[in-house]
Amino acid sequence: MQHFSIDKFKMLIIILVKIKNSKGEFIMDNKDKTKQMVDYHKAAFETYYNSLQMLQEQTTKALDNMLKQSPWIPAQTKSFINEWISIYKKVTTDFKESVDQNYSKMEEFLNSTEEAAKPKSKK
Repeated sequence: MQHFSIDKFKMLIIILVKIKNSKGEFIMDNKDKTKQMVDYHKAAFETYYNSLQMLQEQTTKALDNMLKQSPWIPAQTKSFINEWISIYKKVTTDFKESVDQNYSKMEEFLNSTEEAAKPKSKK
């Protein structure tokens, strides 16, 4: 599986967020729309991940019950299945952490563009 760095997403957000006004200065017309888009995508991912976790938990319970009720399955096979389940749980947890880190980087980037767009007061 290929993981994309946040830099490619920064390029996309810069294109979506920055628009020049009549004086040639960058303004942030689309920042709210971009934040909404990122928030929507994050919420959709959270829903997907939670559904995946529930499915995984139910499948694990069903598989455990099947293994307990199947004495003809060798112990080595049972250990392979349990190892596979633990690897799957670790991979999905690592994936979730990676996605959360990238969402926080994206939010940090959007907040930094918002702060950069605020006009500085002259003294």
